Amino acid sequence: MKSLRIKEIAFNSMSKDVECYGALFTGTLSIESTVTVCHSTLNKIINKIASQAPSEDVWQWLESYENLAGTFYHIRLPEQNQLSIDLLDFQSWFNDKPRKICA
Repeated sequence: MKSLRIKEIAFNSMSKDVECYGALFTGTLSIESTVTVCHSTLNKIINKIASQAPSEDVWQWLESYENLAGTFYHIRLPEQNQLSIDLLDFQSWFNDKPRKICA
């Protein structure tokens, strides 16, 4: 089974892209990776994290800062709350077109 483990999420209020940092896994092999998603996919990721850690407030991990380019947001997930998503499930979240995720 191929999966993506999300460790960090970063985005800017002025951009439509959200960067998810983590690792792609297949069996015992892994590679550090970055996946770019849209804000609607970010909502699905946040909901999935919240459902796996119901006693935790996901927003407690959110950091933000402002500069001339807008507001930047960063979420660093604690190791016990890092989200692992099967790649087939992850790909089904993209409404616009199929994506190929490979490493």
